[in-house]
Amino acid sequence: MIVLFLSIGCSSTFLEVKWRPLKEVTQSWIYPSDVMVTIGSTLYTDDLEGWKKAHPVGSISREYILRHERVHSFRQAKYGLTKYISKYATDGEFRWREEKLAAYVAISYLVSRGRTINIEKHATFLSGPAYCNMTTYKEAEIFLVAVLKGTYEPDGKLPKKVN
Repeated sequence: MIVLFLSIGCSSTFLEVKWRPLKEVTQSWIYPSDVMVTIGSTLYTDDLEGWKKAHPVGSISREYILRHERVHSFRQAKYGLTKYISKYATDGEFRWREEKLAAYVAISYLVSRGRTINIEKHATFLSGPAYCNMTTYKEAEIFLVAVLKGTYEPDGKLPKKVN
């Protein structure tokens, strides 16, 4: 029942097959501005048209976001959606582990495209209120440096790479 309520949406855009198990991006009034949340096979945003304009098909920003959210969709399916959401919401260590996996995939993509990563910005975001202060700034910084150096080893199952 809670998952059903959290997944109320207004309008959707369906994604290419390569993003499976993620299937669509849906506008939902439940989430605050500039917040994206993946539940099951759906990525929720507060402004679908704004999201599509900011992240057009084929853009690096769209690929970055969908690679990140696809990891969450994949992990939720493997773990069990209700169990995953409950653990993610209540266990900061679990949340941090899951976000590291998703960030690793997304940031690795950006690096492969020659993009520079602002460690301070990313570490502040990962250690801040958007993620319920799940980790310290220093821990987030250490993680990001390891990803950029190529020394980070994911500690969980990831979906197959998207070309």
